Amino acid sequence: MSADVPGPVPPPRAAPVLDPDTFDRRTRGRPLVALLDLDGTLAPIAPRPEDARVPATTRDALARLTHAPGVQVAFVTGRSAADGARLAGVPRTWVVGNHGAETVDPDGSCHVAPEVAAWAEPLARAADLLQRAAERVPGARLEDKRWSLSLHLRLADPTRAAELEHAAESAAAAEGLRLGRGKAVLELRAPVHVDKGTAAVALVRRLVPGPVPPALVVMGDDVTDEDAFRRVAAAFPQTLTVRVGAPDHPTAAAYTVPDVATAADFLVRLAARASGDAPR
Repeated sequence: MSADVPGPVPPPRAAPVLDPDTFDRRTRGRPLVALLDLDGTLAPIAPRPEDARVPATTRDALARLTHAPGVQVAFVTGRSAADGARLAGVPRTWVVGNHGAETVDPDGSCHVAPEVAAWAEPLARAADLLQRAAERVPGARLEDKRWSLSLHLRLADPTRAAELEHAAESAAAAEGLRLGRGKAVLELRAPVHVDKGTAAVALVRRLVPGPVPPALVVMGDDVTDEDAFRRVAAAFPQTLTVRVGAPDHPTAAAYTVPDVATAADFLVRLAARASGDAPR
């Protein structure tokens, strides 16, 4: 099936646990593009975003992948692209940030989706509203990423969660923005057809032009990663999609791995094979 003809994507359901043989078989092709979320996928979830860290073993494996022939690595994150690049800490990579709104190239240049850029003023006004709401609730925190807003609830007073939810709903309605919910976070984004999936598909086509589809692996753990699972698999049916988390959780991904450590083990395995240190 052509990469330009969408294939069927199953509805969310519990997915089987990924095994090493399947992983090896599905990632042998070249060119290979790895599209990887950061928080909850490569870096364990931290109480505060700035406290998150990608383990050194994982970062070393990713660095080796960037030097392997025919391999491209991209991080696809809800963080700003610049912050995603900082957290990943791996040169020679692409970073898609703000849920697809912006992309940083390996040379450091940043490109913002024009559909999202048109919503700069409503996002700025919503940021003012949410900042005032966050200041009223102990532990709540607004992360203003310019092209999206994240109201973090993980450390907030749980008895006032409804107040924060109401503030986010009100700000979204007042400015015509889209409200999403993730792991202990409320997110406001521009109401346009841009998400992790649309940006990931566009990046793959940019990296690997032509009719021959690449080998692809997509890893993520949260609600917005489901967009990437669905859209990339629809555009490139050979994609290996992997959700990081409990195997009984409904997902559009084809497989699951239970945790960040297991995801790292698979990437270390891939790096060893791609760089010639393990049998192909």
